[in-house]
Amino acid sequence: VPVSLTVQPLDLLHNDRSLLSTDQWSLLSNVVHCYDALSPIPEIQLTMASFATAPPKHRLKLATNNLMATMNAFFSSVWSFVAAVPHFTTLPLIIRQNLIRRNVHHMGALNGAHICQEGSFHDDPFNRSVAFAEYGEPQMLLMLRAIELGILDRTISKLFLLVMSFSTASDMVQPSSDSICFNTNQTLAVQNIFVEVMFKYMIHRFGYIQASAYFAELIKNAMIQGAYLQQAEQNSNHNDMIQNIVQRFEQSLISYQQPRNVLSSVIF
Repeated sequence: VPVSLTVQPLDLLHNDRSLLSTDQWSLLSNVVHCYDALSPIPEIQLTMASFATAPPKHRLKLATNNLMATMNAFFSSVWSFVAAVPHFTTLPLIIRQNLIRRNVHHMGALNGAHICQEGSFHDDPFNRSVAFAEYGEPQMLLMLRAIELGILDRTISKLFLLVMSFSTASDMVQPSSDSICFNTNQTLAVQNIFVEVMFKYMIHRFGYIQASAYFAELIKNAMIQGAYLQQAEQNSNHNDMIQNIVQRFEQSLISYQQPRNVLSSVIF
C-alpha cells in the first residue's frame, strides 16, 4: 500500500525567540541560499571523484594540472557570491572596485578555508603533495593552519564572508594597487547590516556571552589567516592568478555583468 508522506517546510519563525526580525531571517536565508547556489564545492568534489579512479601516476598529473584552477575557484567564487548580493551592486562603482582590490586576498583565504573544510580538498594526498610542491612546505603549513582556523558553523561562515567583503580596513596593503577608500560611511552602513544579522543569529545559537566570545574569536582568527596568506604572495603563479581575478571582476563591474552566474532565483 503506497504511503503518502507530506514534508513540511522548516519554519524558522515558529516559536522564534531570537532577536532577528522577519526581514533579517529572510536576509539570512537568502545569503545562505545565494552562497550555496554559487559554491564551487560540488564541482570540486566531482573532479576529485573522477581523479579517484585514475592510476596513481596519472592521478598525480591530473592533480598538478588542476591545482591552480581549484585555487582560482577559492578566490573567484566568493566574489561571484558577493556580486550577487544587491547590497553590493547598489554601491558606486569606485567603491565596489576598491573593495575587491583590498579584500580579494583575505576573502579568498576565508572562502578557501570554508571550501576545504566542507569539501575536504586538502585531505586528498595527491592534492596535498602537489600544493606542497607548488607553494613550498613553509607556506603550505601556514595555509593548513589557516584552514584549521576556519569557521565550523557553515551559516556563520557564509555571513562572515559578507561581513568581511565590506571591510574598508585591509591588512594586505599593496602600494602599487592600493587606493583611498571613498565614502566609507556608506560601505560601513552596509557592513553593519550583515554584522547585526550574524551577531543576532549567534546569540540565537549560543547565547549572548558565548556569542560575544565567538565573535571576538572570529575577528582574531581572520587576522591570523590574513597574516598566513601574505606568505602565498611570494608565489608568482598565485600572484598572477590574483591579478587576473581582480582584472576580470573589475571589467565585469564596468560592463554591468555578473562574473559568473546571475542569481535570478534569489530575491533579497
